[in-house]
Amino acid sequence: QGIEHVFELWVNGVKLAELRAGEFLSTPVDPGTTFLEIRMFNVTGSVAPVQVETIFDSDKRYLYRAGIDGQVRLHLRRDLTLSSK
Repeated sequence: QGIEHVFELWVNGVKLAELRAGEFLSTPVDPGTTFLEIRMFNVTGSVAPVQVETIFDSDKRYLYRAGIDGQVRLHLRRDLTLSSK
């Protein structure tokens, strides 16, 4: 929509990175219950953050995709086709 969106990625309450469209982050995460959160700020202020609770296994790979829809709502979804089983 002509505006560059910057997403903040938080894991267990700690900010890990700021990502722009098309960027990605690969990082190890300790096994167990984990809270992933994305936040976004734009010219109108903050957009409601999205948090996902998941349980990570040490021998698996997890890939999540973040985005924003036409209603300016964030989403964070696991991509099952690219995550290992």
